[in-house]
Amino acid sequence: MPSRVGTPPPAGWYDPAPTLADSTRHQQWKPREQYFARLNHRWRGTHWDLGYKGEAFQDRITNRGRPRAPYHETAFDEQYLTHRLDNAVFAEGRGTGDAGSTPCSRTSATAASATPGSATSPT
Repeated sequence: MPSRVGTPPPAGWYDPAPTLADSTRHQQWKPREQYFARLNHRWRGTHWDLGYKGEAFQDRITNRGRPRAPYHETAFDEQYLTHRLDNAVFAEGRGTGDAGSTPCSRTSATAASATPGSATSPT
């Protein structure tokens, strides 16, 4: 007795049509995890203002692949990882209050790094 698509066979009958091991693993929208952190610190002295700013970011996107033919028991999963660290140091000088002195200009230095990568592994 042939079965129609999407209809289970009657009790006691074998359906030779292939079925997926896990039909819910492949999704159009990929699951994503994001983490953020920020640290700011400022020190005020008598002649200088010093500051530090640090930010961290981590992002993980998981792409669960479709089950592979012919048995639909295995699949390739991909993970896309991004790690980002941003650092900045600020310094600003103030004059002593004399008529001939001028305030120092504000300076800053920043450094950034990003390490994107992907890994593929069969499950």
